[in-house]
Amino acid sequence: MATACAFKIKLLNKKAKKSEGICYRTGTIKMNDYYERFAMAIADWKLKDYEAQWCEGLNRIKHYDTSCLVYSVYSIQEGGSVYVWALYRLGNEVIIHDQLLIDQILEACSIDKKIKDFTKSNCYDYLPPLERVSDYGQPISEWIVSIDDF
Repeated sequence: MATACAFKIKLLNKKAKKSEGICYRTGTIKMNDYYERFAMAIADWKLKDYEAQWCEGLNRIKHYDTSCLVYSVYSIQEGGSVYVWALYRLGNEVIIHDQLLIDQILEACSIDKKIKDFTKSNCYDYLPPLERVSDYGQPISEWIVSIDDF
């Protein structure tokens, strides 16, 4: 799946791979001149779940101030982890943060949710508020893409 030229998200390999007992697929995300490979665990969510959420997430940021692209869901029933690219719309720009979601982070951000309850339909409720500077005063790594590129 791909969108406009400055932003793309797509799968790379046709078959699942396995590492340390975890089945995964590999993909890439491109934001302007930067791109990154990522691994998607395919136990809790299947490929079609990720692709459907990406379509919804990309459409959502056109109409809402926040959205996300879920790229790995692992062992959520056991209190595992979820990785997302959190999308924050500020005017005509979208700020993108790579975000780990685990129960401890949700609690620290005062988000009254548990990872075991994470689903495609409620994933947007798990996003922390946009912060651009860490607790230590350092800028948080982010990418900025025009809303027109979605």
